[in-house]
Amino acid sequence: MATDIGLIRAVSASFPKYVDYAAGAKTYIDQWYAEKKLDAEKMRREAAAYKLAEQKRAADQEKFYSKFKDLDKSKQFPYLNGYNQVMAATSKNMAYNAAKMDPGFGRQEIMNRAQQGINQAAEINQEWKEYIADVADRDSEYSIDEQGNYIRKEDTKSNINDAFTYEFDRKRTAGEFKTSIGEDGKPVYIFDKKDFDQISLETEGGKKAFADGNQIIVPHDEIFKIYSIKEKQTKRYVSAIDSLEANLSKLLSRGYDTNNVNSLIDETIDNLKLTDDEALSIAVDELGLLPPEYAGSLSQHFDENKNGSVIDELLPKIKQEFKNVINAPLQRELEAQNRKTAIDDAKDKKEPNDFVVLGEEIATNIIKDPVSQFQEFSNAPIKYDKLNKAITIETGEDKDGNPTSEKFNLNKKSEYLRFIDLLLLNSSYTASERSKILKSARDWVNERSSMFDVKDTSTTASDLLGLPTFN
Repeated sequence: MATDIGLIRAVSASFPKYVDYAAGAKTYIDQWYAEKKLDAEKMRREAAAYKLAEQKRAADQEKFYSKFKDLDKSKQFPYLNGYNQVMAATSKNMAYNAAKMDPGFGRQEIMNRAQQGINQAAEINQEWKEYIADVADRDSEYSIDEQGNYIRKEDTKSNINDAFTYEFDRKRTAGEFKTSIGEDGKPVYIFDKKDFDQISLETEGGKKAFADGNQIIVPHDEIFKIYSIKEKQTKRYVSAIDSLEANLSKLLSRGYDTNNVNSLIDETIDNLKLTDDEALSIAVDELGLLPPEYAGSLSQHFDENKNGSVIDELLPKIKQEFKNVINAPLQRELEAQNRKTAIDDAKDKKEPNDFVVLGEEIATNIIKDPVSQFQEFSNAPIKYDKLNKAITIETGEDKDGNPTSEKFNLNKKSEYLRFIDLLLLNSSYTASERSKILKSARDWVNERSSMFDVKDTSTTASDLLGLPTFN
């Protein structure tokens, strides 16, 4: 079949012709530019100004955000890793959003809150570091003195701490807990019952700890207080004993007897107004009412018996033990007082020649027991270094309240005689009697000069100044 070229051309002519839309748009834009009287230079200036404004805004945001100080990783405590990550991310996000805001009070307030969160986290990390350091020092058997020497420390932990307290303290110190964040932005510590030793849970302390559930949840402000290891609280009690013992001789010289001293002890303990913790510590740490391994149950006993008073039950025992401790030095003082009274009573009956014998006896007794010989004439505190034959006698205090003392080296004849002279000055002998006794004592000493050092070889202030030394 032949192709009808004419027909094809006729049909083609009936379709619409191709439209150039691009050309039409260009024409429209050219007309818009013309109408708005815009040109390429104006558009360039607008774009440049917009870019500069954006750069300044970005620079302001960067400068503002740079004021935010993140949590220093080198100062973070490992037990708080989860808490630190959350606090750091939350605070950084808050600071970033503040930087994106337009300048104003609200912007700065949000930044301040973000920084406060970081600062609080840093303080909490530091508290943990200090706590662990304190525990290490508490549990260490040694300390270092000023010369760098290791010296053994006294264990200050009280026996009143029970088994569960020690178990909880160990877990806290070892970081065996989970953390979350409380409403105050501080960590909350979670101790699970299943993580504790069964034997610890079966104690009265363990049962009480988990009486309300299977977790112990502790806010940060309580973490270093709850189940803390109690230290010995016996200082005031021991100080009262030492003070009374040091003043026994004065009390006896005023006419006190055993009954008076016991009444004074009761009054002293009552005036201390001991706390429950002090009474418990004295009971187990000083009096040893229970062995250490059982002592922790004593506090549980009082917790269970709410109607029972720690003070009412323990105070009579504390007073009685105080009396038992004081009884030995009290008897020694009474014997010393009786000896002195006997000597003073007998001296009036001595014949003249008896004072010569007494002088020799005193000189001889100093060699045997200088402390006892001194105590027959004086109640002043005395210390004797037997190895070096050195005596130190407390004589009182200077105007500034500092203790003063008198020292004697019994290796030297002059010091030996001076010590005898001091004894007699504290006696009730008349001047004439003292003179006879002292002469006899001096004669005895001079006859035995070989038993003393020939020359004083100690360094004196005169030696240091280059001045002559007189023996």
